[in-house]
Amino acid sequence: MPPWGLLPSQIPQRLEVLPGPSSLELFRRSRRIAAWGFASYAVVVVAAFIIVGRPGPVTLFALVALVVGGAAFGLVGPPYVERIKDEHREGYTVWRQNTLWKPQVDAATGFVIRPAGARALSLQEEAVALKRVREIARYLDER
Repeated sequence: MPPWGLLPSQIPQRLEVLPGPSSLELFRRSRRIAAWGFASYAVVVVAAFIIVGRPGPVTLFALVALVVGGAAFGLVGPPYVERIKDEHREGYTVWRQNTLWKPQVDAATGFVIRPAGARALSLQEEAVALKRVREIARYLDER
């Protein structure tokens, strides 16, 4: 931020965001959990084949656990889907693409980084916009 501060016209609109993790953060968590689950499954199956030499109870248990876990996840639905709907009801999105009819906000600060109806930001544009609004938020919080 410049040492003389910000003009009011340089401060983007700030929306009230829902408390807790955003749908994007929940999506990223779900993806990490799925990756760890599949990696664990692969380790169990490979270890069972190495130790036992053929499919056995451990492999069967791992297969059943994978199918039951997948079915439960499919029935309950990923947690981020409900959060996306909640964010849309509140009038914003934190997603870069596919929701251009809502303003895109930074979930950490609530500042709008892309107005509703504007084209989707590229990854680089989003990174620059997020950095800018977080610097603005820090500046405003220090005042």
